[in-house]
Amino acid sequence: MRGWLALVKTTVRSSFRNRAALIFTLLIPIFLMVLLGNVLGGGNASVNIGVVDNATNATSKAYVSTLKHNKNLVVEQGSASHETGRLQHDDVVAVVVIGPSFGTTCAPGASCPGAGVNLQLDRNDPSDSQIAAEVINAITQGFAQAAQLGGTPGIAVTTTEVGTQNITTIDYYLPSMMTYVAVLAGLTYVSITIVDQRERKVLRRYRATPLHPLQVLGAAMTGGAVTVALEVVALAVVGVFIFGARGHGSWLLAIVALIVGIASFVSIGFLLTSFVSTSDAARGISSLIGFPMLFLSGIFFPVDALPQWIQDIVHVLPVYYVSDALHQILNSGSGLSLIDVVVPLAWAGACFALAAWRFRWE
Repeated sequence: MRGWLALVKTTVRSSFRNRAALIFTLLIPIFLMVLLGNVLGGGNASVNIGVVDNATNATSKAYVSTLKHNKNLVVEQGSASHETGRLQHDDVVAVVVIGPSFGTTCAPGASCPGAGVNLQLDRNDPSDSQIAAEVINAITQGFAQAAQLGGTPGIAVTTTEVGTQNITTIDYYLPSMMTYVAVLAGLTYVSITIVDQRERKVLRRYRATPLHPLQVLGAAMTGGAVTVALEVVALAVVGVFIFGARGHGSWLLAIVALIVGIASFVSIGFLLTSFVSTSDAARGISSLIGFPMLFLSGIFFPVDALPQWIQDIVHVLPVYYVSDALHQILNSGSGLSLIDVVVPLAWAGACFALAAWRFRWE
């Protein structure tokens, strides 16, 4: 046990001596979080809207299709409770509720509330709400004219203000950057550490000691995981106490999601050691694998905006589920979904087993 702990400490210390890696995995995400949170944004991060179709007739379906084909909107259709909940948790800017008799032509002077649209807006974000209202009003009246629906206006649009948690962009990007650090640091530190030790013949010398091979490999992976965890904690502290990011859910659940994610990414890093011979190659391959996973897994933009065939690939990757778990917990105040635990753990187990089978000491 003492030997294993000594190896873990050595791994963590050597990881923090690598200044280039620290800048790459910690300072860059802090910079991105501040840039995206305070320069490119300033209000609600979500550009999505929700749609509730209470009519489900041909006209309402055509209207929903018109909303979905507008390039300025990302539309998700669901039940009233689901979409209202998303609005309250700032997952959408607005919710369009289609009346049960949508498309019915009202007589002049008659009141036909069920034939119109109720637009639910975020009371705490008047700027984004105003933009959403203007866009949806324009689309709605354009659709009314194209569908030759009578009345003035052709489709009545009423508005309702809803109190929300008011998630700011920096609130949104904190879980994103925590995932960023976990992915790149998890892939990088373990793969570089083990490959570097193999290059310098350190692994071969360890085999001459009383330490069991599993202790040696376990120490390298544990040390890498501890390093990743410390960097994620440092990033969270900077985000919360310096830049004012807020968590709206349980930090304890977020820690569980991170532990599961780190186990997955560290195991993938361990697997990479089977395919590279130098630490420079390990660094390059880690970046080559890590960055596409990050950009396609909802870190910087909604996965719903991607083509369907890419979404199918993304939904297999562990990064998507770790990012989803952190956003759901810290932004929406939700619990930890079972699938957000099972998929990363499955990756961790499969990658570790394959890496152990293919591992080379020299």
